[in-house]
Order: sequence, then C-alpha cells, then structure tokens
Amino acid sequence: MMMHSCIKNTRLTFSDDHVLTILCRTKVKKGDKIYHSYARTFTPTNIRRIGLFSGKHFSCECIRCKDPSELQTFLSAFTCSCGGQILAEDPLDLTPDAYWCCNSCDTRIAALEMAGKERGIMMETYAMKRDDPLGMETFLEKYKTVLHKNHAFILEVEKQLSVAYGSFPGFQIETLSDKRLARKICYCSHLLDILDILEPGISTQKGLSLYDLWKGKEEMLRRLGLKKDDSKYKSEKLKNSALLEESLRILEYEPTNSLHGAVKEEINRKLKEM
Repeated sequence: MMMHSCIKNTRLTFSDDHVLTILCRTKVKKGDKIYHSYARTFTPTNIRRIGLFSGKHFSCECIRCKDPSELQTFLSAFTCSCGGQILAEDPLDLTPDAYWCCNSCDTRIAALEMAGKERGIMMETYAMKRDDPLGMETFLEKYKTVLHKNHAFILEVEKQLSVAYGSFPGFQIETLSDKRLARKICYCSHLLDILDILEPGISTQKGLSLYDLWKGKEEMLRRLGLKKDDSKYKSEKLKNSALLEESLRILEYEPTNSLHGAVKEEINRKLKEM
C-alpha cells in the first residue's frame, strides 16, 4: 500500500487487460516520498478524512487536511449570511468542542453540526443522476449562496456538467444554447484553476478538462462566423490548438487499450485533421 496524501505526486493508469502503471505526476527527487491519494480530489476535508478512517483505517493529517482553506482553494468552505466564509478552526478536530467560524463576523457553528450539513448535501449529490443535466443545474442554483464557489460539491457537479454539455442527448455541442456553451467553458476553466493547485503536474482530470475546454472554445469560435483568413480567427484557433496539444501531452501516458487511451487517440485524430 502506497503512502497517502491528499496532494499526491503520482498518477495511476489502468489498461483493459488489468495492467496498473504508476507515474510521477510532478518531478520527484531522490529521497522524496512517493504519495498516492485514496480520496477523491473534489471532496471536503471532513468527508475525506472520515472516509479514509473508516475505509483505510488511518487518519490523514496531510498539508491539505490541516489547512482550513485547503491551500486557499476553500473546497470545504460555506458562505456566511454576512458574505464571509465559514471555515473550521481546526479541520482535524471533530469533537463536541470543535467549531467552525466566519472569517468576517462572529458566527460560530459546532463542527458536528457542520459535518451533518455536509453529509446531507453529499447525499443529495449521490442521489443525483449523472445523465440529468437539469438536475445538476438545479443543484448549483440551490447552493450557490450556501457553499463557497470552489466548494468540492460545486466543483464535482460542474465537472459532470462540463462533460454533459456537448455530449448528452438533448445537449449536443452543435445545438447547445449559447448560455450553456459559455457555462461549459467557464466550468472547465474553473476546474483547471483548482487542479493546478490540488493536482499539480500531469493530472488525468486536467487532460480531460482541457479537451472539454477545447471542444467548447472551438464551438464558440465556429458560432462567431469568422472567415478562416481573419486575424482574430487565426489567433483564437492557435490558442485552441495549444489546449488540445497540452491535453494530449498529459494523456499520452494512457494505455491505448483503456477508456482514457481511447480519448487520447481521439485527440490525436483531431490534431492530425488540423
């Protein structure tokens, strides 16, 4: 069993014939510790730690778990009625004496109460159907003033929608409304900003989100109706190509006989067609 950290420096690939490969996602010097994560990136600290303790029988105290802001990403933060952010005083403390506090007013809420709120919202995300973009949109609208814009539950739903917009029946890229197309681009960009912090290096999710961002930007460019010899068209096309090339650079390590390997081959074909 590899050592765990919620900020891992490794990446796993799986082939259809059950071959597991471990890669370094960032530069690792001789003597550095090698970490894998047994928790999902877009999960709040309380739920990550409880899941690791109950499933893997250890208590995580990594740099992300110890930091109330989770390296300034605020993936566990709730929004206070005053507009401030409600964060755990000590994220490692889930005793009856532990509290979460607003960073802008005197609001204090028992940590156990906050854990209950998180669990309730988590159960809503579990009940949400992955082929129901309208349900996901409803969830984001419901919690946009309750959770920080970077909250793990928000990011997870945005991730699902970034894929759904452009691929699900009734939401194909060519017929997607301008509003939803703009959202697709916004959600992909948002995910990539957070992944740069929590999954540095050659993150598989980063590669996938870059590809979805390229799809959205390509469709947006098509709708502008610019001529191919237009300088703006050429400039935007060049920027879009860079997204696709970076996606391939990350996903090139995926085995051809795997789900993500099929995406890699698809991207390869797109680049050759350009």
